[in-house]
Amino acid sequence: MKKQQKRLQEHFEKHGAKVRLQTFDGKQPSQRDAVPMANLIASWHPDRKSRVIFCGHYDTRPYADQEPDRRNWNKPFLSANDGTSTTAFLMEFA
Repeated sequence: MKKQQKRLQEHFEKHGAKVRLQTFDGKQPSQRDAVPMANLIASWHPDRKSRVIFCGHYDTRPYADQEPDRRNWNKPFLSANDGTSTTAFLMEFA
């Protein structure tokens, strides 16, 4: 996740954004303990009075709990549509 955050930060900064991470611990039903999380906020012209916000998420599920066969829940899985599609859009939009 740290590598992904760094890559996203570099991408948005390259396109003129001011980037900051808003970190927090969040509780997931599938985890016993809180999990470190972060919102990555990319801003252009934060001083302007009139602005537009676009939001998305770049996280993914820790387990494949949407897989119909419960035996596959702990196997590695690709999750591009779960979180990356919005991130890819926002990267292109930058």
